[in-house]
Amino acid sequence: CHYDGLGDMLQHFYGQGAPLSPPSAEFVTESLHFFDQAPFNGDARTGLVGLGQAGLLYVPRSCTGPAAKRCALHVSLHGCHNPFVMEFPEARLLSLNRWAESNDIVVLWPHLVSHGTQSPERGACWDAYAETSRDYDTQRGVQMRAIRQMIERISGVVMTRSGLEDEIVRFV
Repeated sequence: CHYDGLGDMLQHFYGQGAPLSPPSAEFVTESLHFFDQAPFNGDARTGLVGLGQAGLLYVPRSCTGPAAKRCALHVSLHGCHNPFVMEFPEARLLSLNRWAESNDIVVLWPHLVSHGTQSPERGACWDAYAETSRDYDTQRGVQMRAIRQMIERISGVVMTRSGLEDEIVRFV
């Protein structure tokens, strides 16, 4: 059908009045990195996060090294029922990383595994119906806190002050 929904989405999010560059013709293999999700997976009290052992982080060549540009960050919460053995090839084949390469966008690909007792949780879905708590869609939700902590680690910017989970201080 020749429609690039992903390109349109990225243009809407990051175009800011200027068209984005077209996606890179090639996927840059060495720009896709595994990262350990264990530090973000909560504890016995907040164990409903459901993260797998590893997530993926795509860092374009222009966003790393001594001459690194200041780059945008896109968090890709990929769908349900997706074992890592499939998600890794999808992260390599979908055009998101090629768009990111040519437009200076870092892409965070956190990965969920089967967890919890609810059907969507067992299907490794991100919480969209309050399975983890009533705060699931707020800054206090366990999955949202985990994502925020990942963003803080990547960006080096702490978004909370004095442990207040719901107060955003600064985000660049």
